Amino acid sequence: MTAEFRAALEELGRINGDISPRLIARLSSGDPEDVAWFRDHFGDLDAAVRAATLAAMVESAETDYELDYGELYRVALEDNSPDVRRRAVEGLWEDERLDLIRRLLALLENDASDEVRAAAATSLGRFVYMAECDLVDGDRAMRLRAALLRAVAEQSLDVARRALESLAYINDESVTRLIDQAYAHDHPLMRQSAVFAMGRSADRFWSETVLAELHSDDAAMRFEAARAAGELRLPRALPVLARLVARDRDAEVQSMAIWALGEIGGRRAREILERLAEGDDEAQSVAAHEALEAMDLGSPEFDMFIFEPEEGAEYVPAHIHSGDASGDAPDPDEDESLEEHEEEDLEDDSLPGYRREFERYTDEDDDSDEDDDENDDDWIDEFLELT
Repeated sequence: MTAEFRAALEELGRINGDISPRLIARLSSGDPEDVAWFRDHFGDLDAAVRAATLAAMVESAETDYELDYGELYRVALEDNSPDVRRRAVEGLWEDERLDLIRRLLALLENDASDEVRAAAATSLGRFVYMAECDLVDGDRAMRLRAALLRAVAEQSLDVARRALESLAYINDESVTRLIDQAYAHDHPLMRQSAVFAMGRSADRFWSETVLAELHSDDAAMRFEAARAAGELRLPRALPVLARLVARDRDAEVQSMAIWALGEIGGRRAREILERLAEGDDEAQSVAAHEALEAMDLGSPEFDMFIFEPEEGAEYVPAHIHSGDASGDAPDPDEDESLEEHEEEDLEDDSLPGYRREFERYTDEDDDSDEDDDENDDDWIDEFLELT
């Protein structure tokens, strides 16, 4: 055991105020003896100090990738403070070792705190993605899916919505139904999670709904719709995203719209981002530079999983947006309200092959420059005038 590690932990016991980054860094990359000492003595600290220590670990690791508290986070999963356990789960967000699945499932299914269970449901999402990439063995993948499906039925809204978000990596009819049901939920947070899940699914089946929600009166919903439009790579969202950047009163919505422009890419998105990068708004300039860098690095991880519906599909979710077949998004400045999502009752609980009518707009997502009409770029001129 290193003397520095022990001294740092003892100093935390005397702390009276903020924990310095230098102090917390001394706990990084502990050897097995250090971890054992941490296990034996961390619980002696006051609960508030333990929670602050975990928070400082997570924050410092986000800014310095050489810091490693992974084994300490695993110890903290067993802490008697729910705040400490939740922060430990959040700190393990990069840990892809498969043995962690069992421990996260135990928290999801048995922890007394809904906050901890919701954090575990979120953390399991990366393992769902890995399972879809055949990086998780079949037995673990089945247990993972079953546990999250049970969690979606939870009375706790936070647990249920986080479980849905993690399941969204699975592109099958049962998950599609769950997303559709969540979008029809009475609570706005569940509807926001449904739109988040639509983007994560990488399934352009949800395009119309996402395009419609870009015009929501709720800033949180516009934020999620912008994210989903970026994840689904929807060129038809570009004009609306540009207007969100220029006119939305919510800075987080503007930032997400800029990110989405970078994800969608193409000549028109680049022109907007370059203008923003040269602008006077520092936050937007930084976000635009990051989006341009993402474009230059190439296709992100989900490009290979963008799902185009198969011919002959029949199912349309009960609350999918029934907009113009052209897919043109309405102008947010017009007085006319968006057409309401129509509810269609399914006659039974079966889900017949699920993509009817999608083909009517699938091909219109082509963003090739050679097919652009001169009028297609009018909205760029409008954006440049707004900025």
